[in-house]
Amino acid sequence: MKKQLSLLTLLVTTSLMSYNFTDLFDSLHSTQNSLKDLNSSQQKISQEYLDQFHINNKLPKVLEKEAIFVLNRFIEILQNNNFKESSHIVIPLIHKSLLTQNLQEMDQDTLMFSFKKAYTNAKNYAYPVKITRIDRLKTTEIGYGNSHEVGVEFKFWIAKKNSNGYSAPLVLFFKQHGSNEPKLSYVGSI
Repeated sequence: MKKQLSLLTLLVTTSLMSYNFTDLFDSLHSTQNSLKDLNSSQQKISQEYLDQFHINNKLPKVLEKEAIFVLNRFIEILQNNNFKESSHIVIPLIHKSLLTQNLQEMDQDTLMFSFKKAYTNAKNYAYPVKITRIDRLKTTEIGYGNSHEVGVEFKFWIAKKNSNGYSAPLVLFFKQHGSNEPKLSYVGSI
């Protein structure tokens, strides 16, 4: 009887564990595929769009759509998953300067401070996101060593679910050369 109970417990535990990991893998895979589809469905952003950053400090509409996609995906993940799952699923959305050297997880400071704050407060923000303001930051490069990139950062202010309370910013980095898929470079203000 004891042996059968242990075997049953092992089977139930194993099936529950595989279910959670399967969901986590599917969600991560979905995020990666969505980002690949976004990149493949659009041409690479030409230098002329990036030059607009320096001419008029405004975000080109084509990049704004990509940014809103990333912000929506980020808030959706945080509102619909537990902390650990969220921290893994959002990796493709996060700038590599906030990740460990293997690019598979967030560095401990980001995870335990700014990401934890974002995760805790994400439930208070509207989904889909409502952008109340976009500010260009003075940042022209980010990271160091292998994570160093030249580009520009924009602060996207997102509204709360109800009109009580101030909107809060999420910062996106757009690199100057290569793929201009925006990456979250700071999330600790929401």
